[in-house]
Amino acid sequence: MRRASPPGSPLRRSAQGARAGREHRRRGEGGVQGEGPTTYWMHLQARADATLADVDGILRETWLECCGHLSAFEVAGTRYELEPDGEYGPPAPPMGAARLADVLRPRVRLAYEYDLGSTTHLRLQVAGRGPAVMQGRRKVDLLARNDRPVFNCGACGRYAERICSVGCEGDEAMACAGCAAAHRCGPEVMSRVVNSPRTGVCGFPTVWSPVEFRPAKSQRRG
Repeated sequence: MRRASPPGSPLRRSAQGARAGREHRRRGEGGVQGEGPTTYWMHLQARADATLADVDGILRETWLECCGHLSAFEVAGTRYELEPDGEYGPPAPPMGAARLADVLRPRVRLAYEYDLGSTTHLRLQVAGRGPAVMQGRRKVDLLARNDRPVFNCGACGRYAERICSVGCEGDEAMACAGCAAAHRCGPEVMSRVVNSPRTGVCGFPTVWSPVEFRPAKSQRRG
């Protein structure tokens, strides 16, 4: 895989995704390149009786969940929300009531937002439908995803294991374990680099203690 350019903070990447179907034992799958460099992508398959809330669940589980933020899909001009409240107008339709067989068809594109403050944006597209081979009782399965991107430390060029979650962008945000301890924003704001478009946003996946990154000599990279 091509080495990706280091992300800024917050990271706003795109995704590949899939879901569709028409019958209980049929499923859809597919993928699409999103906005900007496609560093992060995944392929999913889903049963026809799955809902947008089921898709939201696997996106959170695989890539996004950090603080229980709100999320929303937009499909063909209609916005579906996880927890509609109607505070500023009529409430949006709930994700849990939107069956994929009713709202999707092959080649339809979806927009998705997680966290309406420090938002992570994903784009998805339905590629087609066919017989389902699902894993267990799940209604949405992960079929494939990208390998973890490789980023280099902005200070020394070594393999980056941490990213600044506050004021830095590009190369300056990336740090190896050693350089993270002396980062100008402070080690307490350096979070782990993980295989997710939400890396470095809202402390995702965790904000760490300086004790955590002291590697054994055998783990240090030259």
